[in-house]
Amino acid sequence: MTDQDVVTAMIEEFRHLSPTAASVLIDERDAYLAGNILKTVQLAGSGKKIVVVIGAGHRQGIMKYLDNPADVPNLEELTVIPKKRFSLAKFISYGIIALVFLAFAYIIYAVVTYPDMTSDTLLLAFGVWFLINGVLSALGVFIAGGKPKSALVAFLLAWFTSLNPLVAAGWFAGLTEAGIRKPTTKDMKEMMNAETLRELNKNPFFKVIFVAALSNIGSMIGTFVGAYIILKISGIDFIEIMGKIISGIF
Repeated sequence: MTDQDVVTAMIEEFRHLSPTAASVLIDERDAYLAGNILKTVQLAGSGKKIVVVIGAGHRQGIMKYLDNPADVPNLEELTVIPKKRFSLAKFISYGIIALVFLAFAYIIYAVVTYPDMTSDTLLLAFGVWFLINGVLSALGVFIAGGKPKSALVAFLLAWFTSLNPLVAAGWFAGLTEAGIRKPTTKDMKEMMNAETLRELNKNPFFKVIFVAALSNIGSMIGTFVGAYIILKISGIDFIEIMGKIISGIF
């Protein structure tokens, strides 16, 4: 991990995968660290040696700022948390969850209000939600080549994590897989050097990531499918509701 060529390659790959995250986690930190190093040097005065311990990934960026102090931005601006922008993906995910809760609430209301409506409808709706989310999430684990224990964890928790945007079934499946495979930093380095899918597939570190990712994808698909079926069971016409909302807006 301290090999500069390896560090540079990892950072460049990170920038390619997620430019915004790289800007915040690497570039802004480089500037903040460099600014505080320069402040410490000024406070210490001339003739003093300053020893700084930093992460290998920040060395190159910090050195650029130390060679050009005028380029260091205002440190106070770097500590301001930007306001969250509207996210269509979050809006859709929260909307689906709200519809599922609405469907369950409507079913409960119907069971209480109408004598001919039995609790079997509620049990059917919950069973559909549990099985569809669980089966598809566990299927993702098996497709990734995960262990049966990881698939079982995904199966048992997917119904709940699909109702909570703050957690994901893949996290728990991945942690379970990590507990079984016990990946090391050596595995992570070898994963970066893998040239074929076969080599990646044999790497314990990659397996953990792959299991978590496909389990989450399975759970996400299960959320859409499960929500659609539950709305059908409840008798709520989603298309009609959306039509009224859109017509009300416009």
